[in-house]
Amino acid sequence: MVGLGMVFRLICWIGLTLLACPDSMSGQSIGDSGEFTVGWRDINFRDTHYNRSRVYGRIYYPAVTAGRSTQADSSSGPYPVVGFMHGNPGRARDHDEICTHVASHGFLVASIDSSNAPSSMECQTFLHWAEAQSADPAHWLNNMARSGDWAVFGHSAGGMTLAPLTDLEPRIRTIIGVAPGGTGGGGASQIADFDGTSVWLGGAVDPLFPYARGWYDLCLSSERNLYVEIPDTGHYGCVDLDEGPDQDPMSRVEQHRIHRRLITSVLRAEMMNQDSDYEWIVGSFVNANEVWMQEHSFVRPVLWGGLALNSTRMEMGLLSQEAAEYVCVGSRSLGNSSTPFGNSGLDLSQGREIQAGVFHSSGEANWPQFFSSSLSGVTVYAQAACYFWGQAPTGALTNVLTVQIP
Repeated sequence: MVGLGMVFRLICWIGLTLLACPDSMSGQSIGDSGEFTVGWRDINFRDTHYNRSRVYGRIYYPAVTAGRSTQADSSSGPYPVVGFMHGNPGRARDHDEICTHVASHGFLVASIDSSNAPSSMECQTFLHWAEAQSADPAHWLNNMARSGDWAVFGHSAGGMTLAPLTDLEPRIRTIIGVAPGGTGGGGASQIADFDGTSVWLGGAVDPLFPYARGWYDLCLSSERNLYVEIPDTGHYGCVDLDEGPDQDPMSRVEQHRIHRRLITSVLRAEMMNQDSDYEWIVGSFVNANEVWMQEHSFVRPVLWGGLALNSTRMEMGLLSQEAAEYVCVGSRSLGNSSTPFGNSGLDLSQGREIQAGVFHSSGEANWPQFFSSSLSGVTVYAQAACYFWGQAPTGALTNVLTVQIP
């Protein structure tokens, strides 16, 4: 492997022995409710986007007090916007738990409420409506919807509808299909062109729509593509049912907990620029008792770590692609250093390599990182490059991660 100096032009710094990223949840599980109180309102409005009839939905939002139609809390807004599409049959109220949970982590959730399967046009219209009301100083949603990229997750038929939705609305950059419906029709070609982040959650004993892995295989252009299979789980793992029609071996309470953890981890990572939250899905320490299996291909790689952190060590890891090489670097200073893969956010004159290797078939790597107590209270920064060697290196940098060592 070509030396690190050719990749990051590093000057070794003897004093640095740790790279870490923050425990962003301060010991709290991401499956627990977030810091925000949540309100909700049922919405209906005339569809002027497509000149159709009316659009019905339910909005979940950070609120001053919990409950129906309570005052929105814009003090920490505007918030990232997330759409949700239920299955068929289904209604928005069937997913109150997961949507309330997502909103409690600082999101505005726009959930379609259709008497049939939600359409991609309904979801697109609802997202644009929420943004328009947020810009209105007189509206109760004022300053609640952040501009920029959107995320959408959907269950069953709603998961299947993600494909035409990505073809319809370019601002949707993250999708999560939960037990999605089949891959027939034009969905295969539509999803093959989607170049954002795609995540597919499937139950291992789903008797209705065992298609999550099929959707994962169709995502040929996604810069981040993830498939998670949950054992002993059927079709209704994210639905507000005490007992599902399919009588899964795993308890409904446990299925709900797992779906909250997986969905919220992805949304925080992608919509809040907190890549370290992927550790909640792939970290071996924090997931020692978890049972799901995952596959992925990340052209835009992820550097994670910091949840399993104590005074002497932490776990770190990378998500990338099979057969790529990687190098992970730490520094005490931020900067703007040129590399073959773009500008690094680190001051590489004060950095050193802390880990390097080759990804095998899994496309991931993780390791325990030990550090000296002399670094207590010090803020350090980290970044990794994942690359292939040909006539010239091709690859990508991770986001910079930051931690204050306890």
